[in-house]
Amino acid sequence: MRIKMEQIQRFFVAWTIFFFPFITSITKAPSFLGGLGKEGSFYPALCFFVLFYLSIFITKGKVFFPKKNLIICLLIFLIIALVSLVFNANDLLVVHHQGASGYGRAIVQYGSLCFYVLLAIAYSNFFVKQNDSLQFALKWIILSATLSATYSIFELGALFSDPTCLAIREFIDSLFRDGAESTGVIQTYLRGVRSLADEASFFALYSGIVFPWIFAGTIIYPGKKRYLFSFLLALFFMFNILSTSRTAYVVIAFEILACAILFKKYISFKKITSFMMVLLASFVIIYSNFSDVELLDRVDFANTFQSIFEEDKLHEGSNVARYGSQQAALAMFKEHPLLGVGYGEFGFYAADYYPNSAWQSFEVLDWGSNVVPGKWPPTHNFFARLLGETGILGFLAWITFSLIILIEIYRIKRHLSAQGNIIMSALFISFLAIFIFSLQNDSIRIMPLWLFIGLVWGVSMHVSKS
Repeated sequence: MRIKMEQIQRFFVAWTIFFFPFITSITKAPSFLGGLGKEGSFYPALCFFVLFYLSIFITKGKVFFPKKNLIICLLIFLIIALVSLVFNANDLLVVHHQGASGYGRAIVQYGSLCFYVLLAIAYSNFFVKQNDSLQFALKWIILSATLSATYSIFELGALFSDPTCLAIREFIDSLFRDGAESTGVIQTYLRGVRSLADEASFFALYSGIVFPWIFAGTIIYPGKKRYLFSFLLALFFMFNILSTSRTAYVVIAFEILACAILFKKYISFKKITSFMMVLLASFVIIYSNFSDVELLDRVDFANTFQSIFEEDKLHEGSNVARYGSQQAALAMFKEHPLLGVGYGEFGFYAADYYPNSAWQSFEVLDWGSNVVPGKWPPTHNFFARLLGETGILGFLAWITFSLIILIEIYRIKRHLSAQGNIIMSALFISFLAIFIFSLQNDSIRIMPLWLFIGLVWGVSMHVSKS
């Protein structure tokens, strides 16, 4: 029996979602793949990408595009990013930093951006043909969350020095983390839960993406399944608390507020009680058995939130580096307000724009040092990066595109069933979580983002056809 191409594509889209938890953590990836190779979702996404466009080429099929108003600003951003590089072409030929050349990085960065856009278009063409797009996405997001939670249970046990959990975690990590990453003897492990992601802040991003979908599951699914979803929700809440990550605390606090607003008519005293009982039971078990563990002493919401705005001994260097990077990007924008220094080119100029105070940070010293191998300078804020690299034109194009996507989600909701309406609300919150995360991270290499964009486009086209 011949397997249809659509079934193969469905398989790879499902596994793309399933591997969402592996954010920048596949450190055993071949070096020529760069940062993309560290994303677990990249590999099934690449297979889907190749199969989709290959099948279009062979069968001379048609590629469907979303309505002009949904994609035009993204295409404008794509053009502006290219123009910003052309405008700074003379500099691209001479700048070098940490072994990278300006033109070489321009090709890689802009090529990656084109790949993301084409991937989103491919996803939209897949989802427009599905009658169960939202249910399909919900199912596989829940399965990916279950995978992440299962690993984190063993990780938590390992953090509490349980020998069995230590052995299991180290074996699993040895499959995809390289070198010291698989030994369990690194600072990241000692800090808190990070699950299958590279660090706790990336786990916060993943949690922000799946948290509203799990919440939606507690509303949609009846009976015992609802309690399972509540249990999964409580686990993610607990894991984020024990990550001791500032990003995690901010994202989860926002998620709770957003869910309370968008799902308020579905929230009952019974649901809140069942969730709190599971959460309380989990912490009682942990504290009764591991009260002497240093990790629990570092769970301090007030100090963690305060450290975002005020320096303390634990976060002082991090704050200096983050704010210094953002100030450098904004300084670039002031000198190059229209088109910036060129898409992806921040790192070549960062050392010239860091404020004097930033050089107190060892991270900034590493980023600013022109040595090979080195640590590439980040901006720690995607929107500051857009201003510095693509100027006000690129910034406005991306912001407008993002707002159009959010507005389209609300427009689509009116044409869907009650279940579809709930799932689209979860998708809306996931987009907002990515937005919040982008305030402290400058990467556009967020695989769930491009799948969700394709999902919105696909559902929109499907609704229009109906």
